Amino acid sequence: LDSFPVNYVQAGLAYHNTVNNAPQYNPISYSLAPLSWFCMGDNARSVVESITRSLVEEVTRNLLELRQIRTAVDTLLESDPAIRYQAIRTPLTTFKSQLMEFTNNFRTTVATMLPQLKAAEIEED
Repeated sequence: LDSFPVNYVQAGLAYHNTVNNAPQYNPISYSLAPLSWFCMGDNARSVVESITRSLVEEVTRNLLELRQIRTAVDTLLESDPAIRYQAIRTPLTTFKSQLMEFTNNFRTTVATMLPQLKAAEIEED
């Protein structure tokens, strides 16, 4: 790795880059280490708080993006072609339905995990 990832997004990118750039014949393994291996006391708390802030910001951005997509789909459904032609309206309606289901599931997951994150109760495994 060029540098060690310090948040979830960077970890995902590092994994993606490693898989794409690694020789195909070498096995690659990943593992997570407990934070306590690297920091102790207040430093560990600061890192956890930083990670929590980063996750909350990412979730907020994701929810905003889902809302913007929903608005775009609603706008398309109100357009003249979607009103006139079922071949246009049906896929949009199906997409909207699946988008709403995904959004509801995402919100449920966030509602379950956010209090734990803010209280730093998610244990390291």
